[in-house]
Amino acid sequence: MMPVRVGILGFGAIGRSVVDSLLEHKEEFHLVGFSDVEQVDSTPIPQMPVEEMIHASDIVVEVASHAAVREYAVQIIESGTDLLIVSVGALADRSLEEKLLDAGPGNLIICTGALGGIDYIQAAKLLGRIDDISLTSIKKPGVLSQPWMKDSMQEKLAAGDERVVVFEGNAREAAEAFPKSSNVSATLALTVGSWDTVKVRVVGDPEAKQTKHQIHLSGEVGESTFEVNSLPSIINPATSSVVPYSVVKALRTAHGSGYKIM
Repeated sequence: MMPVRVGILGFGAIGRSVVDSLLEHKEEFHLVGFSDVEQVDSTPIPQMPVEEMIHASDIVVEVASHAAVREYAVQIIESGTDLLIVSVGALADRSLEEKLLDAGPGNLIICTGALGGIDYIQAAKLLGRIDDISLTSIKKPGVLSQPWMKDSMQEKLAAGDERVVVFEGNAREAAEAFPKSSNVSATLALTVGSWDTVKVRVVGDPEAKQTKHQIHLSGEVGESTFEVNSLPSIINPATSSVVPYSVVKALRTAHGSGYKIM
């Protein structure tokens, strides 16, 4: 079986980690190159224009930003190339989500990132009604600061000496409030088919040595609680260290050889 041709959209901290991980699996994946808004020197794979990368790839992995998803996602899928996205919060934009659902012949694949339990929640949704689903995300205060926050909140987060609730709302509001770190809540919303149903709480905790995601679900399936504690990335503390490997797992499930656990 020929290796799957993979293009990388974005070459920041996550993009570099994804490339390093995929280079360990050359028998399965051939990295054709990457595209980035900035010129990058000394890279293990070639940098190329977006259009060239799209047409050279069987699948493009987006590890860039919401803006990159808005600009290129429809183009990639309409070219017939599959697209795996990490910046899932971009789909909180209703018009973009609708365009991507209608686009083809390429496929849109959602990377679950730092989130566990998605297979169970998908099955629960098929079983019947979901009455309540909530997500509490707990991180170090310093990585949660956003321009829209009041000065008093910014000061609390900068001081990092007290536990503080920085956000409460639904998944769509969370995606708008935290565009670089809302992918877990966005993935939950897409899984249950409703951005408004998922209740999100974001907490800054100076005692948090790991990034914690607590999910509570109740409905016809019964009642379930999941908790994931992930070490933050050394390169980018706002994201979990497991995210690049979640990309590799998603690629293997979508295009890899051998048995598939789904």
